[in-house]
Amino acid sequence: IPCKGHNNRIRLGYLSYSTFNLYYKLFKNLRDKYTNINWVFKPHPNLVHRIHELWQCKNIIHYDEYENYIKDWEDSPNGIYINSCEYINIFKFADCLITDSLSFITEWLPANKPCIYLFNPSTKKPRKLFNGLANKILDSYYTCSTEKEIIETFENVVIKSNDNKRICREIILNEELQNLGNAGASITKYLFNILTN
Repeated sequence: IPCKGHNNRIRLGYLSYSTFNLYYKLFKNLRDKYTNINWVFKPHPNLVHRIHELWQCKNIIHYDEYENYIKDWEDSPNGIYINSCEYINIFKFADCLITDSLSFITEWLPANKPCIYLFNPSTKKPRKLFNGLANKILDSYYTCSTEKEIIETFENVVIKSNDNKRICREIILNEELQNLGNAGASITKYLFNILTN
């Protein structure tokens, strides 16, 4: 959707994957409500640039408000803001991932912990944007398109520990990432067989 009153070549969210502008207040409220949980806010590296670029568009927060939002996370006793590119250690110690990032769909799977994946409700048939493997993995995650779904899923999966998709993730992990941790040996064996036969 073009920004009203602005250059029409600037478009909101490109394919409308991003959900930050829809749910940033919700996650602050959940963080403040569930003080026994440690929260990590790690935005996409491009988010700050997009906010700065599109702050005048409808439903996009002002850059100053975003700066205050980050400060609020930094000052929170049970929240942290991380701006580095490193995320493996976060994955290692996290109990759940809540994201709208495409790249994390497969990268989170080896953790075999629940993921709440957020679809932007403005995107019609969002699953058509993903390939077969991504959709297979998404079947083992908890997908949400509304604030109500996010709250209900979070409370059921994280607070009540009802992760009924764990076995599904284990099956996909074994089927699709069989060589996890042994990729070098598998590649060597594959090349050896090709070159010697």
